[in-house]
Amino acid sequence: MEQKSKFDSAFSFKNSVVKSGSKVSGFANPTFSVDTTKDKFTLDSKACALMSLVEGSKVVLIDRNTDDINDRFFITPGFKVGDEICGAKLSKNNSFSYSRIWSAMLVGKQNVTEAKPTELVKMGLVELREGVKEVDVKDEEGNVIGTKSVNTTTYIALKKMFFEVEQVIGENGETDFEVAENVFQPVYRLTNMISKKHDPKEVA
Repeated sequence: MEQKSKFDSAFSFKNSVVKSGSKVSGFANPTFSVDTTKDKFTLDSKACALMSLVEGSKVVLIDRNTDDINDRFFITPGFKVGDEICGAKLSKNNSFSYSRIWSAMLVGKQNVTEAKPTELVKMGLVELREGVKEVDVKDEEGNVIGTKSVNTTTYIALKKMFFEVEQVIGENGETDFEVAENVFQPVYRLTNMISKKHDPKEVA
């Protein structure tokens, strides 16, 4: 049986078969978290196991810009384009940074694929925190010669979002889909989203 397919062909039908892993304690299924810090995301250990990811692995997020948030966003392991492996690198705690899609997920409306932080503030989706911090001042040789105060700006989401991670399996049993020209590999749907209100703690 053919196990490869064009990525878009997986979505020509509604009832895709999915593989979400075994249910365990905590979140029932592998979970993708939209962190409250701008552009930050986290995969739990079950999601990493499902996708065969380890610290230092890369991932690519896909936004299909549909009207259903549970069938809009997908994730796939990083893949080679030329001499480079594209994607965002997982840190030790399975977190990674990815621009644009963070704001699209918070807004959750079709055709909004990116929003500026100031727009998110106006929508009541994030809170702006301004502060001051001390940073080192170095000379031309890199030696620390003092400190200075710099202004900081932080945007904090006012809700937490969690998605289940499910492997997409095509209508004919396909498990690999073309994510780039002649690059076939597994793709995972971010679905069954739940949202929880987040009250940012006061910054000292």
